[in-house]
Amino acid sequence: MKKKDRKTKKQGKVHEKKLVKELSQEWDSNLVKESRQNWTSYSESKQAEIMQES
Repeated sequence: MKKKDRKTKKQGKVHEKKLVKELSQEWDSNLVKESRQNWTSYSESKQAEIMQES
C-alpha cells in the first residue's frame, strides 16, 4: 500500500515538472515579447526624462 502510494506520488511529481517546464517555456516566450515592448517604451520614456533633466 505505502509503496504504491509513493510510486504514484513520484509519477505525479514528474508529470508536474513536465507541465511546469512546458508552461514556463510558453511563459518565457510571452515574457520576452512583452519585455521587449516594455523595454522599448521604458527606454524611450527614460531618454525623455534624461532630456528634460539636462
